[in-house]
Amino acid sequence: MNAIVAALIGSGATGLIGWVIMTIRNRRKDKGDRIGGLRVDVNQRFAEHRNDMNQRFAEHRDDMNQRFAEHRDDLNRRFDEQKADSEKRFGALLDEIKGLEQRLADKFTGEIKDLEVRLTDKFGTELRSYGERLARIETKLDIDPPAEAA
Repeated sequence: MNAIVAALIGSGATGLIGWVIMTIRNRRKDKGDRIGGLRVDVNQRFAEHRNDMNQRFAEHRDDMNQRFAEHRDDLNRRFDEQKADSEKRFGALLDEIKGLEQRLADKFTGEIKDLEVRLTDKFGTELRSYGERLARIETKLDIDPPAEAA
């Protein structure tokens, strides 16, 4: 009888162990199914969110492109205005420089002519005085070249 009891206890224990193993497997399977279901749900939500963001971006892309084009046009307009202003200022500066050059040239030309007149007058006067002096000296010395030398 001990053997039968031992056999029943052994088969009961084996059955109990089998039942525990099956319960654990089923529980793991349920957890795996739940985790798999959660993954599917998260992936689906992520895909929906991504699609929503892409749609929002597409809706705002045209607006952003329009704003960028307006900003670019504004910058180009301001650059053209500043360029025209700089060219105008540079042109006025060149005209002023040309005027200064002309005034300097006129001033130096006038001064050179004045110096030329003064030098001509001074040397002319000095040369006349030397010529008159030489004439007086010749008159006193009565230098008259002989007829043969002439």
